[in-house]
Amino acid sequence: FPSTRLGLDWDFESYSLVTRSIILEYGKFPMHDPWVAGGVDILANPHSRVFSPSILLDLLLNPTYAYFALILIWGVVGYFGFYKLLRFYDVSERSSLVFAATFIFSSYFGLHFSEGHVSFASWQALGLIFYLILHIDRVKYLFFYALLMVVLLLEGNIHVLIFSQIILSIGLGFNMNGITKKIVTNYRTYLPHAAIIIVASAMIASVKLIPMLSLFATRAPADDYENMSLYLVLRSFFDPFQFVSKETHWLVH
Repeated sequence: FPSTRLGLDWDFESYSLVTRSIILEYGKFPMHDPWVAGGVDILANPHSRVFSPSILLDLLLNPTYAYFALILIWGVVGYFGFYKLLRFYDVSERSSLVFAATFIFSSYFGLHFSEGHVSFASWQALGLIFYLILHIDRVKYLFFYALLMVVLLLEGNIHVLIFSQIILSIGLGFNMNGITKKIVTNYRTYLPHAAIIIVASAMIASVKLIPMLSLFATRAPADDYENMSLYLVLRSFFDPFQFVSKETHWLVH
């Protein structure tokens, strides 16, 4: 973002520049960020993506284009996932293509990206997450769901990961698409495969989970409270003419 007034949260999402500088300029593994708040831990930060495949984008491209590429990749994944979800609900092929594009190009994502909220790129995969959950009684879809969750964790998209588990719990609790009944019926063959997938996923994710949980075990929580007026709440949800500028109050986003 050429203007710091436009990218209000750019520093918060600046790990592309940090990892690129530490690896390429200093020849070290990115474990510590000395440029923010007097120095912060990278590996234990939930939003870091040191072990994510997308770190290759950080090394091959400058930070701006690395983030653009990341948003584009998640957009393609999200478009495909939302299309599959709509087709599952018997929406026509043409309508599914249009509605999937409407979701991906919605102002929700545009406004967040314009403020530097690059981590919101993974929210574009929401349709795919729903689609996988609706078929999670089949081992193949459980595998892809677990793989996506590991990628989200390593990518630093903890909020999407938590939301996905909530949706999964609701889906199992209400037997959406009959998934719970099918799992119980085929538990003899399903549970052993599920156990292998879960253990393998946990082992891969441990490179991020262990340092993150180790830090949080000794962390003193701090309250974060934002007081939004009713006007700002209503405007953030219903104002179709929202835009980002230096005069815009940041809470509107």
